[in-house]
Amino acid sequence: MFVTQLKVLLWKNFTKRWRNPILSAAELLWPLVLFSVIWGVRTTFTTDHYKECSFPPRALPSAGPVAFLGSYLCDFGNPCDEDSRLNDIPGKITNFNDSL
Repeated sequence: MFVTQLKVLLWKNFTKRWRNPILSAAELLWPLVLFSVIWGVRTTFTTDHYKECSFPPRALPSAGPVAFLGSYLCDFGNPCDEDSRLNDIPGKITNFNDSL
């Protein structure tokens, strides 16, 4: 039963495609065109590599609206420092209680 239903369904699909060859060609060519456009855009533009950046710390909204807006409005620019702003000391766990 299943095999005969599958045969009928495939035959119906084949006859629909045979009767409308323009739509069938469009269904086959459309993915190829899209793939070609994406491939062309990807090979046209080169990748720019930048050095690492450390941005200044900003206050989160949980710090309060004044501190949050002040850290964004007073320091509107985002200077890119090549040095890390973190003090990594191997083997020492630092807490941030004194930073507030």
